[in-house]
Amino acid sequence: MNKYIIALSLIFVVISNYAILYVLAFIAEFFYFILKATRSNGRKRDKFTLFIIYSLVCGFQIVLFLLLVILPSSYSTLTQLILRAFFLLLMYIPFAIDKTTTSHKYETVIIPSITSEHVLAYSELQKIKKVIKKDAIDEIIDNVGQNNSFRYTNKKSLSSEYFQVCENTLSDEKLYIVVSDTGSSASNIISLFTKKPYNHVSISFDKDLKTIVSYNGGEHIYPPGLNKEMIEFFNKKEDSMIGVYSISVTALQKQKMIDYLKQINDEGSAYNLLGLATKHSIKPNIMFCSQFVYSVLLQGGVAYFEANPLDVIPTDFIEKDYMRKLGFEYIIEFNDTL
Repeated sequence: MNKYIIALSLIFVVISNYAILYVLAFIAEFFYFILKATRSNGRKRDKFTLFIIYSLVCGFQIVLFLLLVILPSSYSTLTQLILRAFFLLLMYIPFAIDKTTTSHKYETVIIPSITSEHVLAYSELQKIKKVIKKDAIDEIIDNVGQNNSFRYTNKKSLSSEYFQVCENTLSDEKLYIVVSDTGSSASNIISLFTKKPYNHVSISFDKDLKTIVSYNGGEHIYPPGLNKEMIEFFNKKEDSMIGVYSISVTALQKQKMIDYLKQINDEGSAYNLLGLATKHSIKPNIMFCSQFVYSVLLQGGVAYFEANPLDVIPTDFIEKDYMRKLGFEYIIEFNDTL
């Protein structure tokens, strides 16, 4: 049953003119899990609790869908398509609840106690409340409108002076990998799912981060895609931080990576927002940050763990350093400098 619901949900994303199908899908999902809970073993009190939870989830899904997708008429076709893709995530909420409350071996409903490790901590609930704010949603919708997952929208954002500075670092036979928690709305939402402290990754050819670069939203200065970054842009909340690590490279390997950036800069790029959910790139230079950094490492022949670039997340660069190739350089905690 689960695989059929997932298959239908993917079809709904494509059928953009039939938004009512999403509402029907949410309702069908609600009745499926209510029926499953009713037929399972367990206390009546637990089953009634699940009925209330599934009702609230279904209502939340429908109301949020109406507010963000059906009511606004000014969104572009691409923006509406991406928003509908976002609602695929909402369809997995009941599955998560079912997994948490049901022992599938015995099909027994058990509502976790307040002390259970499966219950969200108060701090987590507060974090979700903070992330799902109107301002945060507006910021994400605004960013969605600037992104394009089908064609290059960013070209020659890196200047010849930038590449000259990069090539001046060839004598420093290290590449710097920079993981960060920027505090942006997109980063905060990603952290809800990854449960990771860092949700953005960049590279720099120098230790002082004068050449730091990655795929990002452009900060309303440049189009989303391959862009030079400024440390100031990472300071979006009080506990923002940056971790800087290094890996040894030869001057030739470093030059290959710089040449790869030149190629992307000349051909054009775009931020692969859809790729975060679909794990697919329409064109080679349409990427997200961790995909970009891993691709740079591949070009230089210094990828220190094996992975599909589309599956790599920012913390993988630290956590999958099984051969201890990385060296720790320093951490910047912005709340120490405020």
